[in-house]
Amino acid sequence: MDMKNRIWIIIILVSGLLSACNDWLDVKPEDEVDANELFETGQGYRNALNGVYNNMADLTMYGREMTWGTVDVIAQLYESFESKYAYYHLMNYEYTDIDAKSIISNIWSNTYTAISNCNNLLAEVEKADPRVFAEGEIERNMILGEAYALRAYLHFDMLRLFAPAPIVADNKGYIPYFEKHGSLSEPYLSVDSVVGRVEWDLLKAKDLLATYDTVGKNIDNLLTTVRLEGKDYSFSGSIDDIFFVYRGYRMNYYAATATLARVYDYAGRGEEACLQALEVIHATDYEKKRWCFEFTETTTSGVIETPKLHDGVIFGVSNSTLIDDYKPYVTRGQCQLKLDKEEIYGKSKEDVRASLISGDKYSLKYQEHSGNDDVDDLIPMIRLSEMYFIVSDYLYRNGKTVKMRNYNGNLADQDGIRVLRDVRFGRGITEWNESSVTNMNEMEDAIIVEARREFIGEGQLFFYYKKYNKKPVDKMIYYFPLPDNELIH
Repeated sequence: MDMKNRIWIIIILVSGLLSACNDWLDVKPEDEVDANELFETGQGYRNALNGVYNNMADLTMYGREMTWGTVDVIAQLYESFESKYAYYHLMNYEYTDIDAKSIISNIWSNTYTAISNCNNLLAEVEKADPRVFAEGEIERNMILGEAYALRAYLHFDMLRLFAPAPIVADNKGYIPYFEKHGSLSEPYLSVDSVVGRVEWDLLKAKDLLATYDTVGKNIDNLLTTVRLEGKDYSFSGSIDDIFFVYRGYRMNYYAATATLARVYDYAGRGEEACLQALEVIHATDYEKKRWCFEFTETTTSGVIETPKLHDGVIFGVSNSTLIDDYKPYVTRGQCQLKLDKEEIYGKSKEDVRASLISGDKYSLKYQEHSGNDDVDDLIPMIRLSEMYFIVSDYLYRNGKTVKMRNYNGNLADQDGIRVLRDVRFGRGITEWNESSVTNMNEMEDAIIVEARREFIGEGQLFFYYKKYNKKPVDKMIYYFPLPDNELIH
């Protein structure tokens, strides 16, 4: 853990660069001077990149509201809240409530702050001499690639939260896409236009990140023990630097690939989504003996020891205060995040994930436990199981099969049902009446059921309802209104 803490040490930066300010467009002249000083050394570029990840872990973003807080609340994941809490109003889609509006506004403004910081970093790295970086061109490419991927990831989540799904979208403008540092205004683009910008950024990111993450033995650093636990790392060439460890907390090559699969899937581009997802699923180490991302915690005792099932986490953010931040929400008398275990998992005793809901209805994912503490700070953002859901959807929808690895690593011809079944097998479930899925509508419902079980506390369930244009409650509203200061554009 000491090594990880060293990676996430962020130098004190000016408020305009890293803080979640109320108006991210308010750039003061003195901030420019400080930014220039920051980028005088290679370490400064590293610090600026780490600062973006640090922003993303803020409670107003993926540290709470965009994962286990607001976005899971509006997915109807939790039981009811008392009316005095903002989550009560969000759960009932009362987005004009003053407290709900404040949360929504902070999600918007702080995400665009992080985007602005990505653009600042991109502008500086693009013109930087590779010799300023400790590892030269390879490090420059890595920082560039991560910044492009992060810019895409952040814009895409703004699209998913503040615009209709592609399946029902029109040609109206919904959100701006900022690509230039210092820009004070950009046009509000249609859903398809934003998806196109996101796609370009992610393809660019993949090209840049491939120069490190897929070269030689460097791919070994994407195995779980290095990617998330920071153990047993080794580097090819002259690289011997902890900046290159913990790639699972960074936008590595496969995280960018998985994000692209998510984008294509959301946009209804199934074949392209499937190809990207399969690339992630089939990622192996240098000697092709181990899968980079796996289903391994298939017993109840194993799950209790590793409650985040992190062998399958492709990318996540680090929040060192996560356990303390989560604790008030499982304390009696507070705004409690209660789950209905039987409703989510049914009466089956096989699903190992069910053991992660305690007897008093709270998820154990972000609570203290007696097992592996290497990832106590981890908030999962993209999982291997999502890649299986994407492939399953495409194959079933189009009546196709593909040769791919199943949950235990064997290559076989798979159809959509078998791919979905593999996720269930990977979670200890052998019982399933597969004949209950007879059409695409039922297949979508089956995927949603698994997503609800798989992504508790990770903010993904809502987007499955939205993508499929299905509602767990009739009053669900699929996207947030713009913050008040953004209504005129």
